[in-house]
Amino acid sequence: MILRQKVDKKIKTEYIDNNKELIRDIILSELSREGQVYYIFNSVKRMESKTKELREFLPEYIKIDYILWTNVGKGHKEKNIL
Repeated sequence: MILRQKVDKKIKTEYIDNNKELIRDIILSELSREGQVYYIFNSVKRMESKTKELREFLPEYIKIDYILWTNVGKGHKEKNIL
């Protein structure tokens, strides 16, 4: 899933199932207008491999990081920025 904000400040959410060319085009389009892209991926176990996959088809100048929220104890969350 890719979240992107249009010029009129509304966020557009799109579900794109493994279409690398379309994902690349959307990300580059959004960044070309100085926007932000949040790529949502729901498999914690495969997060590192998905990050690697994105790096393979996006230009090197695009910084790709991920944030992982985990429950540590009752009412406590820990944020890991990797």
